[in-house]
Amino acid sequence: MKQEPDEAYRRRALAWALTLTEETYLAPGPDEQEHLERYVRGELSLVQLLTLSEQRVYHVLYRSQARYPFHEAQLNDLLDESRTYNQQHDITGLLCYSDGFFVQVLEGSEEAVQTLYAKIQHDKRHQHVRTLSRGPGPLRWFADWRMAYVHSTPLEMYWLISYLEARQQQLVVPQVPITEPHLLTLLDAFQHLGTYRSR
Repeated sequence: MKQEPDEAYRRRALAWALTLTEETYLAPGPDEQEHLERYVRGELSLVQLLTLSEQRVYHVLYRSQARYPFHEAQLNDLLDESRTYNQQHDITGLLCYSDGFFVQVLEGSEEAVQTLYAKIQHDKRHQHVRTLSRGPGPLRWFADWRMAYVHSTPLEMYWLISYLEARQQQLVVPQVPITEPHLLTLLDAFQHLGTYRSR
């Protein structure tokens, strides 16, 4: 049986891998760094490390327009439905709504997120669904939320959609001050996901 390399060798291999992935989407997030440290200390085998690495989070960020204006009761129903479904499928994320427009990020396993996104694209409540970003990532940005929710002002939503879409063309959009914590998290996440491109 082949013997696992010693700690010094594993530490050199880790340093080399981190150098190669620095400032790319492959750079390990906090959870992955912990797994790598456990591998270096000999607490995980290479096979176990690779298994954990394959469980990276998949995300979809999209915007859409409601087919009809949503009233508060309808939004509450949508959120209840989303949170129940997401709990069952280990999906987290953020839903932002204003003046007939949605921006949403979904996070989870690729299969679960792709399945849900396909349902959203065929949902009669949505139209003009446009993917802004999708792909694997190192962490969940809304890990504590089965579906965080923000009801933003029309100006914030207009700016948010314009900014997210302009980033794809590498355009600079004048900043409008946003202080809502969930929207700031979304913007931070999108900055880090900038290396991904819609497929």
